[in-house]
Amino acid sequence: MTEPEKPHAHPAQLAMDLDRSVSVLINFVATKLTASGSAAYRARFGLNITEFRVLAMLAVEPDILGRRFTEVMGLDPGAASRTLKGLEARGLVVSRIDDRHPAYRRWSLTAAGAALQDEAVPIALERARILLQDFDADEEARLVDFLRRMLKRMPDVSALNGDAGEAG
Repeated sequence: MTEPEKPHAHPAQLAMDLDRSVSVLINFVATKLTASGSAAYRARFGLNITEFRVLAMLAVEPDILGRRFTEVMGLDPGAASRTLKGLEARGLVVSRIDDRHPAYRRWSLTAAGAALQDEAVPIALERARILLQDFDADEEARLVDFLRRMLKRMPDVSALNGDAGEAG
């Protein structure tokens, strides 16, 4: 009986420079921001990061269709629906049937949701201040411009997957 071959490490033919890859670095920052944000908002406000982002978006755009969270935040429709229904069950958001399309719902903050969002925003602003403290105002403005331009390209990036949705 022959002994099975032991696995060997095989070097990759191509390796990304993790210190210079824009998509990798953005992903690292986003992953760490999400994890630390989830911990911060859960401990202080009983919210996960997605719930906080939904509340924050509703503060900016009240009375919006659920699909708007997919468009702006990149949430898949199932995650958006689960998050909104969970927030509604907790009395933080309210929905109503859309006048023009009865199959769709429009979402807004309740008074309790607005108050909770207002409590959480200073934490978000402080997190952003700390993150950007090594940037001057011009660099911060350029970074925001760069990120907005990158967001506009996401449909092109997603097209590599053969779909029209947004992927990371």
